[in-house]
Amino acid sequence: MRILSGNLVDADVTVLTASSQATNKPVTRLKNMLRSVYWEATGKTSESVVADLGSGTISVKAAAITGFSLTRDATVEFLHSTNNSTFTSLGVIKLGTSTVGYGEGGFGEGGYGGFSPTLPLMGHVISLFFGALSSRYWKVIIKDPANVNNIRLGRWFLGTYWEPVSVDVKRKWRVDVVDESQIGKTIVGIKSVNKRPVFLRATFSLPPLSESDAFDNFYPIVRDFGGKRNIFLVLFPGTDLETSFLTSIYGSFDQGIAFSNLVLSNYDVGSISFSESL
Repeated sequence: MRILSGNLVDADVTVLTASSQATNKPVTRLKNMLRSVYWEATGKTSESVVADLGSGTISVKAAAITGFSLTRDATVEFLHSTNNSTFTSLGVIKLGTSTVGYGEGGFGEGGYGGFSPTLPLMGHVISLFFGALSSRYWKVIIKDPANVNNIRLGRWFLGTYWEPVSVDVKRKWRVDVVDESQIGKTIVGIKSVNKRPVFLRATFSLPPLSESDAFDNFYPIVRDFGGKRNIFLVLFPGTDLETSFLTSIYGSFDQGIAFSNLVLSNYDVGSISFSESL
């Protein structure tokens, strides 16, 4: 399991430049924590975004996107550069036909997210991991000429991750389907509507952490959560696209997290529940 937090795309110093952008849907929307607040290009054949991470010390070993609507023919490519002129590709991801939701109007639709007139832009997570790189400039290229819509993207992650040495993932996935027509007003007239008909939840337990793991790795993640920041959770990295797509979540912890020092240099965090967010 890998937890991706501390997104460099969100940093104030990071400047985003898009190949194109629709009116009222600029590329700066990629910095919004809600992936339903998306950047939209004016084309679909080949659109891209470049992130200038600034001149400081940089370490990137993971890239991910979420909040998109792509067809089975789409490709996603991550690249990096030291001069914003010559880019080196880390590989082209061909979405293919096997993942649930393909071919139903858009990648991730059919009850699994995606974009439709009645659902927000969602989709799951496409992630790529590699050895640490210090390049200042990063690019994501999305090609989807068969799409009925122009390219849309809600969130782009660049940064590092924490991979616990041992983790017990409780594979108790929960899917809640809400029929809005069955939701009425309360006595005081408040109507509660879940705009996301389907979402994922994962529960896992961590072993007692060492002092360095607790404060150097886990604490920054908890701090991100306390700052109302959504993060990426990839349960099974290195697996095939279909497995990774269905078991990766963009969201937040369901409750506040604390860890205590039970034994000297061993810190307990207990069971953690993580749910998908808009």
